[in-house]
Amino acid sequence: MPHTVVLSEPPDSLAVGDSIQLTAQAFDALGSAIADVTFEWSSSDTAIVTVDQRGWVRAMAGGSAEITASAGTTASAVVEITAVQVPHTVVLSEPPDSLAVGDSIQLTAQAFDALGSAIADVTFEWSSSDTTIAAVTQDGWVDGRSAGSVEITVGVGDLSAFRSLVIYRDQDNPDERAALEAFYYATNGPEWKNNTNWLSDKPVGQWYGVETDDSGNVVGLDFNKNGLRGRLPVELADLSNLKKLFLWGEWGGEPNLTGPIPPELGALSNLTVLVLGNNELTGEIPAELADLTNLTRLSLVQNRLTGPIPPELGRLTQLEDLGLGGNLLTGKIPPEFGSLARLTRLYMADAGLTGDIPRELGNLVELRKLYLDHNDLTGVIPPELGRLAKLEILSLSSSGLTGPIPPVLGEILPLRWIWMEENDLTGSIPPELGSLHNLEILYLDRNSLSGPIPPELGDLSKLEILSLGHNPLIGAIPPELGKLTLLTELGLDDTRLDGPIPPELGNLSGLRTLAIQSHSLAGPIPPELGRLRNLTTLVLTGYGISGVIPTEFWNLSNLEWLTLSYTGLTGSIPPQIGNLANLRVLQLVQAPGDFGTRGAGFTGSIPSELGRLSDLSTLRIGHHAFTGPLPPELGNLSNLRHLIIAQAQGGQSRDGIGLTGAISEELGKLDSLEKLWLDSNHLSGPVPAGLGSLAKLRDLRLGNNDLQGRVPDAFLELDLEQFQWQNNPLCLYKYGNHLTPGLAEVSSTLRS
Repeated sequence: MPHTVVLSEPPDSLAVGDSIQLTAQAFDALGSAIADVTFEWSSSDTAIVTVDQRGWVRAMAGGSAEITASAGTTASAVVEITAVQVPHTVVLSEPPDSLAVGDSIQLTAQAFDALGSAIADVTFEWSSSDTTIAAVTQDGWVDGRSAGSVEITVGVGDLSAFRSLVIYRDQDNPDERAALEAFYYATNGPEWKNNTNWLSDKPVGQWYGVETDDSGNVVGLDFNKNGLRGRLPVELADLSNLKKLFLWGEWGGEPNLTGPIPPELGALSNLTVLVLGNNELTGEIPAELADLTNLTRLSLVQNRLTGPIPPELGRLTQLEDLGLGGNLLTGKIPPEFGSLARLTRLYMADAGLTGDIPRELGNLVELRKLYLDHNDLTGVIPPELGRLAKLEILSLSSSGLTGPIPPVLGEILPLRWIWMEENDLTGSIPPELGSLHNLEILYLDRNSLSGPIPPELGDLSKLEILSLGHNPLIGAIPPELGKLTLLTELGLDDTRLDGPIPPELGNLSGLRTLAIQSHSLAGPIPPELGRLRNLTTLVLTGYGISGVIPTEFWNLSNLEWLTLSYTGLTGSIPPQIGNLANLRVLQLVQAPGDFGTRGAGFTGSIPSELGRLSDLSTLRIGHHAFTGPLPPELGNLSNLRHLIIAQAQGGQSRDGIGLTGAISEELGKLDSLEKLWLDSNHLSGPVPAGLGSLAKLRDLRLGNNDLQGRVPDAFLELDLEQFQWQNNPLCLYKYGNHLTPGLAEVSSTLRS
């Protein structure tokens, strides 16, 4: 039986939130330790100290409490635990953002223990990061001494907290305030989208869009699409400390800044950023801007500036970004721009520029982006551009350039995007371009490029868009293009390419647009193209394309545009065409007379399943040898705008070839229809009255059929621009811009 209990010695104190484990030992009357005794633990004040039945003691609040360990009712022991609050965190009161020079404010601090309870009577140490700007007493009083930014820190032991404070001059520079007020009134400040604090007594650094330095000087005006309109005032030149002037205008025809750029801005010698883009500024670019020798960015894009580019801008040797595009400038690109050695971006697209591309631009060795597109340039692409070893984007489209593509461009390995379409470039496509392994976009269409497509282009493993159409290219389509697995667009339309379509193109699983048009192509359409399940646009044209449409095509469920026109394809249109639920445009047109002269074209009936293509807006399947009725299900195509099923012989119907039966009344439900061609068939019966309700119909061709009877009265309301009815026993005559019924069917029957 326990006679005495002995407890382990506790520490002198225990910090609030900390824990220790006490141990107990029971002894018998002779002093021998007793094993396996269960003790009962308790605290005299659990608000201060708690204990669990394993002897773990935790301090909860400052003070003392007794911990007792009992061994039944015969023996126990007691120890006193002193719990003390030790700072664990320090919180500093939230000051205002700023304090005027000469003013004072008292900050307060509070220490908390590990359990979040406040600790009283803590002595803090206060300090300032710069006592010349603000001093602080050991009571937390902060005195503003001079303009600037400062950090006030409070600490106890190893703990601290700080707050940043801006000390400002109670009175701003009067010249700067006057310049800002002039800017406000000149640019319709009361109607700005945001004019918070403008013209108030608050420091100008608290006015919306105004940035000041530690001394309170205005160093930045930043207004992005804020509704500024009016003229730039010359008083802006009084902001002598200005480093950034960013006044980007509104999109979408909203009022913007107008008038000239004040030449006085050239006096802002500290300016590093000048952005006045997307406004309606007029006049010439002031040569005085060349005095802004600290400029790193100059953007005057999307304005109405005129006149030549001042060659003096070539003195801005700190420039990294120069944008002058989207203006009405005249003259040449200054060769002096070749001195802008730090330039990384040169944007002069759509600027009205003429003349040659200066060879000196090849000196811009830091250049990464060059935009000279949509100008009226002349001459060739200078091979010196091959020295731009860091270039990533080269945009020269629609600029009147002639001559060959310099092979040396294939040495600019960082190139990602090349736009050279819509020029008059000649010669062959350099195989050296196949070395541009970072290339993602290559637009060379609508030029006069000749020769074959280099198979080396198949090595451009990152290429996503390859557009070579509208060039007199010859030779076969390289099967190596099938290696371009990231390709989403392949344009080979309007060329002179010959031979078969490579089945390897079926490997381009990401392809969304495929256009191949050349009357020198030969052979069947590879069924492998049916694997291109991401295709949304498929255009294949060429008289030498033969055979039938591969059945795999009817699984291309993402197709929105399908053109298989002017080919040698034969067979029928299968009902599976109704599977192409997203189709908006279907064009299966042959040249008039192809069926009779070359045996090309589709036969059989028009499948009623076309009526399931609810998104279809254009259905052109003319000049084939269809037979049978016009499916009434076509009346379900509520989005249809063009319906063209003129038949094979163009001028006259051919015996045994052509649609028969009546024109379905269901076509009167096609409220969106603008063009309806059903000429050169064998359609018979009356013209459905419902066609007269098609208010958008402008072009109606019913000639060379067997239609009879009166034209319905409802046709009086149609505003037709084109109507062909010849070679039909129809009763009608034309009055003004409208068609009116004939007076007597027999006597007014018209035939041409």
